[in-house]
Amino acid sequence: MLLTLGLAFAGVRSGLRPLQTLASQAGLVSARNWELRIPSQVEQVEELRPLVEAMTQMLDRLRRSFELQRQFLASAAHELKTPVAVLKST
Repeated sequence: MLLTLGLAFAGVRSGLRPLQTLASQAGLVSARNWELRIPSQVEQVEELRPLVEAMTQMLDRLRRSFELQRQFLASAAHELKTPVAVLKST
């Protein structure tokens, strides 16, 4: 009984290792580093492919959103420079 429980625990732990690896890689994603590195042991798990694809697509959408926001802020700052300069000179 104890041996069966130990083997079951080891099997579950081994089965969850790719998911833990994926979680640690996802934790490395930041505003400066959008790259999600998928280790080969995760790519080999068929059940994780939909999750990996969804995470990759989500990061792509977030990257585009941040880029659009950055472009808007740069444009708005540029457009506000002239009126602010006029107000300062008067």
